[in-house]
Amino acid sequence: MLPESIDGMLIRYFSGQLADSERAAFEAWIAEDPAREVEVQRLRDLWEASAEVTGQVDTEAALRELKERLDAGRLTRRRNVAPTHPVGRAIQPGAYAWRIAAAIALLLGGGAAWFAVRSRAPASDQRAPMWTYATARAQRATLTLPDSSKVTLNTETRLEIPASFGRRTRDVYLDGDAYFEVAHDHKRPFRVHTGNAVTEVIGTKFGVRAREGESAVQVAVAEGRVALSSPGPLSTNAESGNEEGRAVLERGDVGRLASDGRASVAHGIDVSRILAWTEGRLAFERTPLPEVLAELDRWFDRDFVLGDSSLAGLKLTTSLRGDSLAEAIAVLEAALAVKARVVGRTVILKR
Repeated sequence: MLPESIDGMLIRYFSGQLADSERAAFEAWIAEDPAREVEVQRLRDLWEASAEVTGQVDTEAALRELKERLDAGRLTRRRNVAPTHPVGRAIQPGAYAWRIAAAIALLLGGGAAWFAVRSRAPASDQRAPMWTYATARAQRATLTLPDSSKVTLNTETRLEIPASFGRRTRDVYLDGDAYFEVAHDHKRPFRVHTGNAVTEVIGTKFGVRAREGESAVQVAVAEGRVALSSPGPLSTNAESGNEEGRAVLERGDVGRLASDGRASVAHGIDVSRILAWTEGRLAFERTPLPEVLAELDRWFDRDFVLGDSSLAGLKLTTSLRGDSLAEAIAVLEAALAVKARVVGRTVILKR
């Protein structure tokens, strides 16, 4: 396992930008752990392979080609490859964007999350070009943005980041469930755009949930202060309090913005339960069983189904570890007085 902050060091290492003393110390650190050596080598493989597709105009096609080569196992594993550039030579952002992104992509979870660059988009899309990070079922990922803010993505979550992020604004686009630790910068508020909401902060820690099919966008604040509103120009002054379609949230607040644009706030909430997933746990409090099963579907990459329609009205309050499918099934059986039958990748609940 590699530390979260290692991405910049790896980029400098692979591109030959480390001084001799730095390189020697870094290689000594790598050699301390065989598992670490394997993971760094995987990153080097992807770095080197991505160099072969960097010059292609269609970056999406390049990504597909690279993924196909990775899946087919056609990458060579060379343990003593010299840096691709002389020590001290600067990386050119355009030419090496693919290689930098490829290395960071694997850092997000050993290859669990994928990365793409959308270099061209319809004229109506004013956000292009974008960097896109996404997780699938049973996958989570943590990444560090150029401004040093950190984002943790829950299962089946997609985050788009403009290539111009941090130059004048800090806007990101979320579909799913994510936890943000935002670096303070009063001149450039950080904005999270979801389907029908914008969450604006200056520096804080908070979670945003905006999943397709759910009735509202939810924001839970662990530290600091944020403004939740419908899309449109936002004031960076949060002193005015709540307005129609806008809510100011502080620590311990949970805000919801409904599809009709109405905002509501609940105060004094134990947001640690809502954000338990960031620590590898799942916590539910009087949560309708269909919603619980949808979360378990994403978390364990299984299909939890109700074999008895009368169970749909049940609600569940519990906490469980997110690394044990067996424990999750046992908790459901005990808490709801049901029996679970596992058929392949499907878990059927019946009375």
